[in-house]
Amino acid sequence: MSKKSGVWSYFEVNENDKHKAVCNVCNAKISRGKSSYTTSALIKHLLRHGISIAAEGTSEPSTSAVSIKRPRQSTIGEAMFKKTKFESSHPTSHKITGMIAEMIAVDFLPFSIVENWGFQRLLEELKPRYQIPSRKYFTKTAIPELYKKVQSRVSGLLSTAAGPICGTTDIWTSIQNVAYMSLTAHFLSWDKGDLKRLSFVLACAELEEDSHTADAILREIRRVEAQWGINFFTMTSDNAANVVRALKDGNINNVRCMAHTVNLVVQFSLKNGQRVVCDTISRSRAIVKHYHKSAKDTKRYKDYLESRGKPVLKLIGDVSTRWNSTYHLLDRLVQQKEAINHLANNEGIAQTLSYNEWQIATSLVAVLKIFDTATLQLSHQNTTLAHVLPIRNSLLKSLEQFQSDVNDGRLYGIGSFVDTLKEQIMLRFPISVKTTRESYFRDETIFEFCVIASAMDSRMKASSIANDWDVDVVSLIEKAHFQILEAEETSPAEAESHSESASSDEGAKSILDSLFEPVAAQTQETSSLSSANDIRNSIKHYLGSSRSKPSKCQLEYWADQKHTNPELFAIALKFLPVPPTSVCSERLFSSTGIILSPLRNRLKAKHVEMLAFIHYNLPKLNVHC
Repeated sequence: MSKKSGVWSYFEVNENDKHKAVCNVCNAKISRGKSSYTTSALIKHLLRHGISIAAEGTSEPSTSAVSIKRPRQSTIGEAMFKKTKFESSHPTSHKITGMIAEMIAVDFLPFSIVENWGFQRLLEELKPRYQIPSRKYFTKTAIPELYKKVQSRVSGLLSTAAGPICGTTDIWTSIQNVAYMSLTAHFLSWDKGDLKRLSFVLACAELEEDSHTADAILREIRRVEAQWGINFFTMTSDNAANVVRALKDGNINNVRCMAHTVNLVVQFSLKNGQRVVCDTISRSRAIVKHYHKSAKDTKRYKDYLESRGKPVLKLIGDVSTRWNSTYHLLDRLVQQKEAINHLANNEGIAQTLSYNEWQIATSLVAVLKIFDTATLQLSHQNTTLAHVLPIRNSLLKSLEQFQSDVNDGRLYGIGSFVDTLKEQIMLRFPISVKTTRESYFRDETIFEFCVIASAMDSRMKASSIANDWDVDVVSLIEKAHFQILEAEETSPAEAESHSESASSDEGAKSILDSLFEPVAAQTQETSSLSSANDIRNSIKHYLGSSRSKPSKCQLEYWADQKHTNPELFAIALKFLPVPPTSVCSERLFSSTGIILSPLRNRLKAKHVEMLAFIHYNLPKLNVHC
């Protein structure tokens, strides 16, 4: 075919692929067609370069000359329009402003970013007609509006709770010396036929007058309950006496943070254990501290590792308030034993441990690792109260094995330390309910919660109940079932009375809180399925059946049981959402500490709460508000 079209003044046929032509302007390869060649795509491509050529057929020669049209010059009015900024009410402007507000809250950015020259230049390039609002606008308008939108979404999800709402709480003092109290909510909700576990921050507010008293804590809890229209079934917290007293006064079931209790076991044993253990840890700290302070020796440490093709791993220090940090210090030091010994013995850098101390450090790493693993398991978002007893039993079983290893010589020099760990586990997680301050089960109700929660986990059932515990699991589950029936039969007037009293300062127990009170005598006839014999047989059949695989999701398991075993399903709903730790509140304050950085230490408490609330909750909603 003869190339008579004017388009070929700007194109050449690709030598390697005749189906394509190469643009002489930008070297782009444009398709000419497959079965038959046309110039339509080539003409359209030239239009992008401001070159207009009349369309021509491919079957007949064209006699028209090439017509090059330059872009029409904009009128003054058009040019002025392109530079006119959007009104603040314009949809595009409103959307961009909202996205910037989300970015500030979610990514820990300061409000001053909107005044930064680089950020303003970027927006000018991306959207010239957008006028970025002032820093004051984001502080007083954009963030509060976003906070209300996220709050509305969270409130809507709370209303869909399929069971009780459980909470966690903690208190933290900022660099401004302001006390903040966090409250998070954990519950189950149906989502397109699937049972989901949801958790949100409800409050991260300043405590009134920086007061840490039990009365002030209880007032804050009641305020949050009234604000969101809920009643907490359980509240997971640390062992602080003021928080424990507040929850007791408010008749709220207080679940102790198991991760915190496990950490207390380790800390006590490290401080009050064997002298050789304390000395080994002190010398290990001194070695790590030296390398942290000396940039010169740290470089020689890195050079040694690099010269031998080993990964350069920084030595880790321990902090008394950070869980398992002593384990991580020893573990990293043992990993770098060769480098530490070489630098100390051959180059005179710092000190090193003796042969016996290295053996003790290695043995300590093996023992402390099980507590680190337990803490990680407890801190997982899918861990529930059902894991408390199994983890307690697993720790005891491992410690008994370690005692045997000490006797056989597989562990060196830490026999008394292992004995102390075991004694502390038995003291804080006893086989019977004790009212001592150290006991995790100071409340019989919480012990029964743990038993039932473990039994309702189809992967464990009654296997987590130690033989030395005198517990009738069937009777406990049966009692829970009849209390649920009693609660369902409560008249609307009584239910309203419970709701009103729960919001008062005195805080009478809600219906859910009375789950484990003595069962009232059953004077009326019940259906055959709900009779004492039938429900007892149903419980026995469930406990006697084979357990689920460890990988089986419990939410999926009980969602499938909703219609086939509704009585046990209702009981499972009560305990599946109960968190065994207050890690959610701990993590929230880690985020809040970043929000209140030294460069942003003048933020008001109300803005801190809004930013923390949005930062934690908005990503969970997975939508733009």
